Amino acid sequence: MRNKKIFYAMSIAISIAFASITGYTLALYQQSYNVPSDTFTVSGYNLDENQLNTIVVSGVGTMSAEPNEATVWIGVQTEASSASDAVRENAEKMRIVISALKATGVTDDQIETAYYNLYPNYDWERNIIVGYTVTNQLKVKIFYLSDLGTIIDIAVSSGANQIHGVYFSISEDRINELKSQALQKAVSHAQSKATVIAEALGVTISSVIHASENTFFYEPYRNDLRYGGEALSTPIIPGDVEVTVSVQIIFSFD
Repeated sequence: MRNKKIFYAMSIAISIAFASITGYTLALYQQSYNVPSDTFTVSGYNLDENQLNTIVVSGVGTMSAEPNEATVWIGVQTEASSASDAVRENAEKMRIVISALKATGVTDDQIETAYYNLYPNYDWERNIIVGYTVTNQLKVKIFYLSDLGTIIDIAVSSGANQIHGVYFSISEDRINELKSQALQKAVSHAQSKATVIAEALGVTISSVIHASENTFFYEPYRNDLRYGGEALSTPIIPGDVEVTVSVQIIFSFD
């Protein structure tokens, strides 16, 4: 019996201590962030006691469109017995490829070096260097997708022997336009959800307390195109590119 009384007393003491610490921590938080004592937090937003009748919902809107730009990686890889020969041969071939690209209408602003590497080739059985390989890749921006297949074919016929992934994207102006449309859909989605909740609860939505854009997502569409050894002469058909926006809205109800 005595042990039970001691255990009971200790439990009360621990409960009082925990409550004191919790109250102190809450008071310190309110003081540090200037939060009134009658303020409550709902989904990260501070609401006073007159704003507790709220519905917090999120909405998502997605818009898709055909891409109007593309980026392709065009490379030249050469091998030679010496490093200097491999570098020289690669430079000569790459100059021809660049000239051919420019002849199609591609400008200097659309071409940049994405990758350059020189490395030795080993005969591991004899543990000696038997040659060198140079890889030089260009990142080429294409603004007219109807020309993409032709540009790739011309690059290959001019000496390019590496074609790596094509990224289909949308211009910045078009992205902003799609984002605005996606935002409208996201807000409508959130409003619809709030209406359903309010009807289920038997209440009426009166106003919006807070609205924010939570996320914006846009990613170019990748086509893992690879060059195997023969001219492509194949049409390239991109898929749609998506722009997605999410919002969070706090509604009050009567």
